[in-house]
Parts: sequence; C-alpha cells; structure tokens
Amino acid sequence: MDLTVYTCVFGNTDALHEQPRIPGVRFVCFTDQPIEPKMWEVVRMPLQGRPTRSARIIKALSHLFTDTEYSLWMDANFTLRVTNPGLFDRGDFVNFRHRDRTRIAQEAQEIVKIGKGRADAIFGQLRAYQGEGFDTDASPMRELSCNGVLFRRHTPEVSRLNEAWCHEIETRSLRDQMSLDYVCWKQGFTLSRWPGTFDRCRYFGWTYYKRPVNDY
Repeated sequence: MDLTVYTCVFGNTDALHEQPRIPGVRFVCFTDQPIEPKMWEVVRMPLQGRPTRSARIIKALSHLFTDTEYSLWMDANFTLRVTNPGLFDRGDFVNFRHRDRTRIAQEAQEIVKIGKGRADAIFGQLRAYQGEGFDTDASPMRELSCNGVLFRRHTPEVSRLNEAWCHEIETRSLRDQMSLDYVCWKQGFTLSRWPGTFDRCRYFGWTYYKRPVNDY
C-alpha cells in the first residue's frame, strides 16, 4: 500500500511522538517549530498566527498535502503501532466513533464548557446545522466522529468531502468534530469505523496533551 502518515506540530505544544520504522510507510510532519525528529520527514512552514486552525485545514485536505493514494492523519500525540490489513480494509474514509458523546449537540456543550470555542460561534454553528435538519431532537445523531486518527483513500468522492469539510472549518468554528458528520450527511457519504475507541485499540498509542495549543 502506498501510504503517507502525516501530522502537524504548530505552536508551542507537546513534543512530537517518534514512530516505529515501518517498511513502505512514509511519515511526514508539517511544523513551524525547530524540531528534529528521527522518523519523520519535516516540512518547514512559516510561523502560524492561528496554529490550531492551520493544522485543521491541513488535516482536512489530505488529498492536497500528501501525494499518495492513501493517507493516515494522526494528531501529533498518537503513535502508529502496527499496520496490518485489518487497519486499512474497512473503507475509503475511516475513523473512530466518539467514546463519550453521540451528538454534536452534546459536543457543542462540551467545547464551550472547557473553553475550546466561543459560545456564540459554536452554538451558532449548531443552530445552523439543526436548521437544515441535522442532529435535531426529532432526528438525533446516533454516532459522533472522533477525528484524532483518519484513514483516507483519495477517491474523487473523498476529495470532494475533504474540500467541503475544509470549507466548514474555514468559515465556521475550527472544531472539526462539529462539522465532519454534518458534511458527510450533506453529501450522502457514510463513514467507516474502526472497532472500539481510539484509546483502547491495538493499532494506536495515545498520550494526553499537557500543553495544548488553542486558538479560535
């Protein structure tokens, strides 16, 4: 499989996790920090004024920021443990379901509660989506995406989905878990899921960020 694993380290956040050497897998890190990882190819970027939003845009546009048919986005606090067919044979766009919430209505409340977004922007985004009929009390979501790890095959359909997702991140809040499921719903696209949750699987390791970068 022609696969690029990629991530971003923008702003003064925790150190990038090193990765195991896996034949045929290319690891690429976009960064504005003076880091020198051993296993990652570093793409130097100018200092980002809004580092979180910049990272989200690169995260969304996998078909533009990788040059392989397949990509695996990992937030910088993840480690890839193994690559076997069970990781990559589930669909063209694969992620985990959220372990704690099932609806963006719940996600919006949590984002505002922990200070990851402005209430007016987050609740305005929620109202706009509900006004179109998405995640209403009459028709609630059954699963919420967790977007720390994303596998994609860059088909035309996935590329269109990426572009639409990026548009939401650029024009609404940068909280990508508010917008991915909405965009899939609008485009009639069904995401695939890995079993379990991101913190309890054999494919990935994960460490909590002690110094998260936050901007609106």
